[in-house]
Amino acid sequence: MSKRLLTVLILGFAAALLLFGGIGLKGVQMLLGLATQNHEKIEFYGRLVDQFSAPVARATVTGYIQVNSGFRSGADEVKTSTDADGFFQFKGHRGKTLGITPIKPGYVLATTDTSFVYSKLWPAAQRHIPDPNKPVEIKMWKLQGAEPVLKIDKAYGLRFTDGPILFDLVTGTICTNGGDIRLTFTRGPGVLTKESPGDWSVLFEPVDGGLMAREFPEYRKTYQAPSAGYEKSLLVRMRADDRRGWYGGIDRYMFLSSRGGRVYSKMQVEVAINSTPEDDMWIQFRGVANTNSSRNWEATVGQ
Repeated sequence: MSKRLLTVLILGFAAALLLFGGIGLKGVQMLLGLATQNHEKIEFYGRLVDQFSAPVARATVTGYIQVNSGFRSGADEVKTSTDADGFFQFKGHRGKTLGITPIKPGYVLATTDTSFVYSKLWPAAQRHIPDPNKPVEIKMWKLQGAEPVLKIDKAYGLRFTDGPILFDLVTGTICTNGGDIRLTFTRGPGVLTKESPGDWSVLFEPVDGGLMAREFPEYRKTYQAPSAGYEKSLLVRMRADDRRGWYGGIDRYMFLSSRGGRVYSKMQVEVAINSTPEDDMWIQFRGVANTNSSRNWEATVGQ
């Protein structure tokens, strides 16, 4: 249905409702806005590649088009497939957003965001502008064969100390030397709560390796530890004067190389400082570790 025809239909429908006291003038304006701003032409040009930048040919690509035109609300599902060079496109549809899900046996989706906005009710900077000469590259991970990984799931309640604390992720214990990651805390005296905050911080340091903090979508869809780009430490500060950011706890996702490259971990680390000097701090590690000097995390596919 063209936008012009849809607008005409909505105008007639709105006029009838307005005439019989159904929606009022604001309701008519809302319907017209949806028809003229939220029902845009869906056009998309993409290319599917794997982690080696090779094209993913003959993959099934499903598009989910969200529709809210004022006349109809729902979702349309459309399908296509990639050609020999991994290219695909969607044309001839209308809606407000397009979500893309590619599928091919032996591959999993690695790109973290495959949703695209077309509605003019969104800011221009957030809207997708299709360009057949610049197809959007969507990455899939070609599975090489999952290797065994060690599950990490350990919580600790510890008395505050301003000295470093060494954690062995493999055994789930605190150690006096070696291990995988070192945490060092600082905090002011007295009681710390959301209502009565105070400065505190935690320094994360890998043992004989490196780390990198990541957002959850990338953390979840990374199936091999990076070969480079690690940092020597990560300092997270919780400031008393940052009322929006001070919640009494730290939650970070990170990749960790330790023990001279013999262990590669990806994990979520949650930390809460002790609210009074006499209380315990709380630290929890969740994730997986490949302990075979391999960067393979393919066992986390689907988790």
